[in-house]
Amino acid sequence: RTPSNTGTPSSSLPSSRSPMHEDVNRVMRKVRRRARSVRRSSRSSSLDVSVESKSLLEVLVLKEFYILAVAFLVGSGSGLMYINNLTQIVQSQMENSTMSDSHYLRVKNTLIVLFGASNLYGRVVIGAVSDRLGGKRNRATLLCVCLVLMGVSHFILSLTENDVDSLYPSTLLVGFFFGCVFSLCASLVADLFGYVIISTELL
Repeated sequence: RTPSNTGTPSSSLPSSRSPMHEDVNRVMRKVRRRARSVRRSSRSSSLDVSVESKSLLEVLVLKEFYILAVAFLVGSGSGLMYINNLTQIVQSQMENSTMSDSHYLRVKNTLIVLFGASNLYGRVVIGAVSDRLGGKRNRATLLCVCLVLMGVSHFILSLTENDVDSLYPSTLLVGFFFGCVFSLCASLVADLFGYVIISTELL
């Protein structure tokens, strides 16, 4: 005779696999939520992921490469020139000053820190703005604006004479737009030439 199954209800039987199933289901739910968020972010992303990555030889025959290279050299070169010659700039502004050596070192160190901090904030701010606007046309426009404003900063610096205090706003502006140029050029390289060999193309 077949034994009866009415003795113990099936719901009361211990299930050794239920904790593992709960863990697996929890992980799968997290994976699905993550996948949905990635799909939403990719649809709303400002980066053009449809750009086909080009090889270095293909990039060298494009006029966009040379335009971007000139813009990068002008923007980064002027910023590097300023920070590399900051000591001589401070000395020239203090030529007829009675400032002590300790005050001179304090001014020079403050300007170096100010340049580095403004450079950092420039990269962060222009990165957020370019991501919000999106598109290589908007990024190219932002790059042109930053180059013009960096030129204005250098022009203001050239008008000052024997005025150490004028170096503070000039250093702040040059450092800020120096960081903006670096950030925008990296984004434009990805937009124009792809993402596979971005380090080679940017260098």
